[in-house]
Amino acid sequence: MDDLTRLKGIGKAGAKALADAGLTTFAAVAASYGSRPEGLAASVDWAEVVTDAAGLSAANVLAGQPDAPAGPALIITGPKRGRWRAGRHFGPQAVTIRLTDLTGDEIAALRADPALTVEEAV
Repeated sequence: MDDLTRLKGIGKAGAKALADAGLTTFAAVAASYGSRPEGLAASVDWAEVVTDAAGLSAANVLAGQPDAPAGPALIITGPKRGRWRAGRHFGPQAVTIRLTDLTGDEIAALRADPALTVEEAV
C-alpha cells in the first residue's frame, strides 16, 4: 500500500475514495486511467493524478519496492505532450503495465505506435 496522499490533488478523502475503489498503490492508480473512482471529488484532475501515479510507480520499480508488478510487463513512455493508446494516457514518465492487464490487441497497438517507447520487463 502506497501513501496516495503524495499524488497531486489527493488528500485524505481522495485517498479513501481510491482505496474504496481497490486502488491502494501507485501502480494500480496508473493502470486505471479510464476508470475514475466514484466518490472522488469532481475538482480532482484525474488525468493529472494518473500521470503522477505513473511517475511514482516507476520510481518504486526502479527502487525495487513491492509496488512493482509481478510477472512480465511493458514499460511505456510517451511524448512530452502525451499520447492516448489502449485506453490509457502515456507521457514522459514511464508507466509499467503487467501483460495480464492488457488484451492482445492493446499490446499490439502499444508496440506498433511510433510515438511510444515500449520496453519489456520480466
